Amino acid sequence: MRRIATLVATGAVAAAAAIALAAGPASADTKSMETVPLGSLQSAPAGGVHATATYHYWQIGGTKRSGYTRWSAPYDIAGVYTYGKYWNYKSKLALSVYGKDTKADGLAAGFEIKIPGEKYPLVITPKTGKKTFSDSGYVNAKYAYIREVLGHRNTKTKTFTVTKAGKYKKISI
Repeated sequence: MRRIATLVATGAVAAAAAIALAAGPASADTKSMETVPLGSLQSAPAGGVHATATYHYWQIGGTKRSGYTRWSAPYDIAGVYTYGKYWNYKSKLALSVYGKDTKADGLAAGFEIKIPGEKYPLVITPKTGKKTFSDSGYVNAKYAYIREVLGHRNTKTKTFTVTKAGKYKKISI
């Protein structure tokens, strides 16, 4: 009996995950709901950052930081503040991103990275109960599209349902 219950429960989780993953990424500037898997960037090997790297500093919204390129509407959405840098790492796009949920509206803040050739975008969010998030690493591409998102985390299926999003911004090395 226990084994049958486990198989039924496993099947239900797999079905829920399959349904969640079947929802493909929506176009830029969407306000419709989309569900995408949560994840993180690939870590660069120890000692991977070279002193000769040229960093490109960016921020979405907020007060202009010295030395940063600032993108406002339509890339900026209320409730999220993100900034970071990107650079060339062994002919791959490397980036560091930092963000904060700035509004107590019941929605979780996140940062979405759409990588060419990947079926689903990567979403970086704060840990449960936290307001800030960060990640650093690289993607197997020379460019990617980034944007701020708001939505709901599902810790059981490890997905994020986007309810509000800014426009995608292309970054490239």
